Amino acid sequence: MFYNKQKGFSLVELMVGLVIGLLAIYATYRIYENVEANQRVAETVNDAQISGLYAIFTLEQEIGNAGAIIANTPNRNAFTNCDDVMTFPTIAIGATGSLPLFPAPVAIERTGNNNFDMVHVYYGTSPSNFMLLPVNNGGAPGTNDLTVQAPLGVRVGDTLVVDSRPCRVYRVATSIDPNVNGMVALTLDAPTEIASGASVLDLGAVGRRSFYVDNGGTLQMAVWQVANTTGAPGNNWSVQRIDPIISNVVFFRAQYGVDSNGDGVVDLWMNAGTSAGELDLAQVLSSGGTIESNDIKSVRVAVIVQADQPDRELANAANFRTTVFQGGGAGAQPIGPLTFSVGDGAFGWRYRQYETIIPLINTVWNPNP
Repeated sequence: MFYNKQKGFSLVELMVGLVIGLLAIYATYRIYENVEANQRVAETVNDAQISGLYAIFTLEQEIGNAGAIIANTPNRNAFTNCDDVMTFPTIAIGATGSLPLFPAPVAIERTGNNNFDMVHVYYGTSPSNFMLLPVNNGGAPGTNDLTVQAPLGVRVGDTLVVDSRPCRVYRVATSIDPNVNGMVALTLDAPTEIASGASVLDLGAVGRRSFYVDNGGTLQMAVWQVANTTGAPGNNWSVQRIDPIISNVVFFRAQYGVDSNGDGVVDLWMNAGTSAGELDLAQVLSSGGTIESNDIKSVRVAVIVQADQPDRELANAANFRTTVFQGGGAGAQPIGPLTFSVGDGAFGWRYRQYETIIPLINTVWNPNP
């Protein structure tokens, strides 16, 4: 007789095979997990890099426009008598207050946090006139009427700045075409308080921007607009909107580039502030000194952006520390430099650091005599 003997795997063999299969699955999972984690870190770092580049691009565009139109007018010295008030109202949509008409296209304002500054930019955009407009007939007390000599006309919505103290800024509500003598009758958005013999400068649609980092780490751009109300004096501004630029910003500082020896080349970088070695723009504009307003030739900014997600490879690593504003080319020396340090604790984060120098092509438009 013949017996058909069937043989299979023993229990031990099955257990060994099961273990080998589990190890293979575990290895595959670990490879996938590592690849996915690395991809996630790479994506967040790329996002931080793109965010930083976009922030620098936006700042270069806005600061590069600083002083436009204002600087180009042959009467840029007309603002010698402007009040040098350096206080800005609260930055919130609808917040209204008096803004300084300081004769500088860019102002750097210190905050209570050493990692952040505020940068204010001021420029005009395409007015009909590039010269001072003589006031032929000042408005009667309590009225919004004004007559100026403007052969090219004045457009509705243009911003007019008065060149006499106290400096006022008004928005044109209505305007008629010039008559045969080039006179234009205007209605402004507030009682004029402008006497005959004074002059106004047409800035067109004024661009006024404030850059700052909010409590959530978002670099914001506040857009201001003249917002006078009936019965109120001129020079009232309101934040029309706040545009977010990038998030996860952990450092935003700026410095003035100063030509201290009059050769037209920046040889000193200075932080804003009132301490020794810092540049107090209000004092420079009001009293002058060794540094005058037209010695400010450029601005440089530094932005550090944190990645969206932590990197486990950096967990419990040493604190992140870096230095910004080291030197500046052409022999320029910094006041500083500045350092930034953050303790990441149990999580590790990657950062991207960006710096740029922005020349003030429209140079400071009210040089001290």
